[in-house]
Amino acid sequence: MGKNRVVLFGGTGRIGTEILNKLLIKKDTIVIPINRRYSTTSTSSIIKHDLKNLSHINIGANHVLICIGASIKKERDIVCYRKIDNELVFKIALWAEKNHIPHIHIISSIGAHIDASNFYLQMKGEMEQEVSKLTFRSITFYQPASIRNKALPKAQWTHIFLHPILRLCKYIKPLYPYQLVNSHQLSSFIISDLMKEKQGIFRYTGKQLNHPKKIDA
Repeated sequence: MGKNRVVLFGGTGRIGTEILNKLLIKKDTIVIPINRRYSTTSTSSIIKHDLKNLSHINIGANHVLICIGASIKKERDIVCYRKIDNELVFKIALWAEKNHIPHIHIISSIGAHIDASNFYLQMKGEMEQEVSKLTFRSITFYQPASIRNKALPKAQWTHIFLHPILRLCKYIKPLYPYQLVNSHQLSSFIISDLMKEKQGIFRYTGKQLNHPKKIDA
């Protein structure tokens, strides 16, 4: 059996970096990272491309994983969010379909829906709807509500107001999907999912993302 080949878009962000580092030590996986900017880590040689034009990139793989998202600090503009989280993600999905990559995986958000009152969730919903029309063997959306990471500043508003509330969701059954997701568990869950052969459209929320199966390097 050949090695699993994964094309990773967004290996320089918080979750993308965790996933990349874990995939690099897996003996049964070849990871091909493609990013908008160079990585600040020295763990791998990352391919930097102008993602405005993907037509010249020709890569064979089993899975494509999209961890790309606009930075809250750098790109507060609604136009930037749409260009990156919606238009760029869909453009990569079209590229993956054209290159006959059978499985696509995208980090989205809980509550993503085209009729959401929140712009961000509506935009994510539009992206999910358009990607779901494409002809992949499987399409997977990971939908965390918020991601806990010890590296984030304690003074950040999510730590002060939002995270304490989301922690309570794991104790209230109807709110299980909205529970705070640990970044290590999220990355482990995604890697486990990349190893599977499946068919259909899948959505995973905090209820599943906090319980990854054991990963063997």
